[in-house]
Amino acid sequence: WSRLEDKKLNSYSYSRLKSFFNCKYYYYEHYYAKELPEESHGTSEFGSFVHEILEKYGRGELEPFEMLDYYKEHYYENVVSDFTLQMGVDFSRDMADSYYQKGYEFLENFNGFDFTFIEVERNFELPYKNKFLINGKIDVIAKDKDGNLMVIDYKSKGGWKNKAEKEEYRKQLYFYAYAVKQLYGEYPKKMAFYMFRSDKWTWFNFKEYEMQEVMDWAESTVEQIESEIDFYPCTDTLKYEPDPAKHFNFFCANFCGIRHLCKYNESL
Repeated sequence: WSRLEDKKLNSYSYSRLKSFFNCKYYYYEHYYAKELPEESHGTSEFGSFVHEILEKYGRGELEPFEMLDYYKEHYYENVVSDFTLQMGVDFSRDMADSYYQKGYEFLENFNGFDFTFIEVERNFELPYKNKFLINGKIDVIAKDKDGNLMVIDYKSKGGWKNKAEKEEYRKQLYFYAYAVKQLYGEYPKKMAFYMFRSDKWTWFNFKEYEMQEVMDWAESTVEQIESEIDFYPCTDTLKYEPDPAKHFNFFCANFCGIRHLCKYNESL
């Protein structure tokens, strides 16, 4: 990959590294070629909009009792894309009403958080071993009632599919923990995902050896990316499945930003 870019250090977020494993071809188009226009999805826009409202609350720009009115007033100017989720080869669901109602109920019952905000939406870009940069945006850096440093990431997911998915996303929090140490001189004691659509918390105690495992994974992934030549699509392996039902790929069908223009999309 470095052959395709300047010799300066390349910069990677957790989502950028994760997208390489979702589909190498999409990675190539999105981060390098940038030839195809990207399309959004209603669920992603919903998540971004509620993130914005929570950011305004964290900055003191909205009180809890004002958040629902802001949601109702600005929802349809921020959430404009289709909400249909393709659940299988022959089955789809329109999630628009469900998502709107979940957001409404969350904000209608929201009474604030019991921690002290330090920073919200904190951007960072930091070197790692002088090999590459890591970047991201931390939703919340806060302290609990005992003065312990915390990092929190908001998610619009309703829940985890399984333990493996939860552990995969935990890497994102360790990216943030690495950044917090550079910015504040100490690691956070606690890390959490807050799933606002279902009002659920997932907490992790920070462990330095786990963070190092994540950074080793990041370093290994960067090495794979920067040595990749072919950037084959994730659908490539499905072509060898005799069962047509197994040809369905949830990422391709719903969240790939070039899903309707991809030359490898067999449904076009």
